[in-house]
Amino acid sequence: ERLSLELSESKTLVTPVPEPMRFLGPPVRVRRHPSRRKPVSTAVIPKARSQHLRERIKALFRRSTLGAPLSDRLRLLNPLLRGWSNFYRHAWGASHVFTGGDHFVWWTIFRWVRKKHHGVRMEVLRKRYCWLKPGGRALHWCDGSIRVFELATVHVGPFTARCYRARSHPYSASSSMESPMHNERCTSGSGEGARKPTGE
Repeated sequence: ERLSLELSESKTLVTPVPEPMRFLGPPVRVRRHPSRRKPVSTAVIPKARSQHLRERIKALFRRSTLGAPLSDRLRLLNPLLRGWSNFYRHAWGASHVFTGGDHFVWWTIFRWVRKKHHGVRMEVLRKRYCWLKPGGRALHWCDGSIRVFELATVHVGPFTARCYRARSHPYSASSSMESPMHNERCTSGSGEGARKPTGE
């Protein structure tokens, strides 16, 4: 009352641990680890966000875009898929969600191509817009050198300290970016940074 502040109910909400809790982006909930057999906190992908992604994909391949080449559609689609998958790559069950997303993308492009080239045989469309991985049988969409980005190719797993160290962080220190205070105290060529004598 002295500071004229109001209590935010949404920010001070007490949430039971089995229920999802939204924290800095994706919801967090407590689940039982399949191998450790103990409760762990995990991030989850909201169904609403998955549905929103599918709506954006459908918007890129709506009927009014049939006059555009597939390469233009893929240039807009790939950054969307890449950013979305990297944001949720550490969520629980991300691999299953990504596989379902790739399935949706494949059939969305298939229907778009069939409408764009109405009456053309699938064998002709396959030679024009598809490619095969070495030793594989599944068809993958492309237009020239531009291929559709596949969500399943993103490495998934829990976020750990190792994941944090592997990322290129703009504020992470390195040996080539030492602070001036550190360089002032240490002598050159000293592996452990021996201190200079007092007074120098």
